Amino acid sequence: SSGINAEWPLRPGKMEQKIVNKKTGCKLVLKGATADMAGSCTCFVRGIGSQDSAEIKIEAQANEVTVTPLKKKISCTEGKKKCNPKCSVTMTAGSVAKKSVKVCKLEDNGKLSKCKAAKVRKGKYGKSLGKVTAASAGNYVCVHSDNGVDTISDPMAVVVKPAGKILI
Repeated sequence: SSGINAEWPLRPGKMEQKIVNKKTGCKLVLKGATADMAGSCTCFVRGIGSQDSAEIKIEAQANEVTVTPLKKKISCTEGKKKCNPKCSVTMTAGSVAKKSVKVCKLEDNGKLSKCKAAKVRKGKYGKSLGKVTAASAGNYVCVHSDNGVDTISDPMAVVVKPAGKILI
């Protein structure tokens, strides 16, 4: 009988393996692999009257997260609600979880305050600051959190302009 059998050394966790057979060849698909499963696997192939094997190396790669502000300076008008610091978030592996991004005010001492969950829209993450007041001015950052690791964007400066008053 013909078939493919992948033998994997004992590794922590469970990895799903699937074999996709095509007329011109086949492909071994591994899902659920984690960095601690790095190593090698020997794949044995048996056909009618023949067999072959190949060693496959699995390498762990750090998942790099990049958080980039869409604008470095945001002008907002006092009394209006259109003030929304936004960022893009990219990962080298996987996708960004919707609830993993927040927008925070960056205080002068470097601490984060007034953090609110960001809303995702068209792949961009942002949060309205509500009705703009003079206290809304300052630096804001987007923070991506994953497994206890925070990636913080460069600051976005929010400048508050006084509401225009019409004099008669």
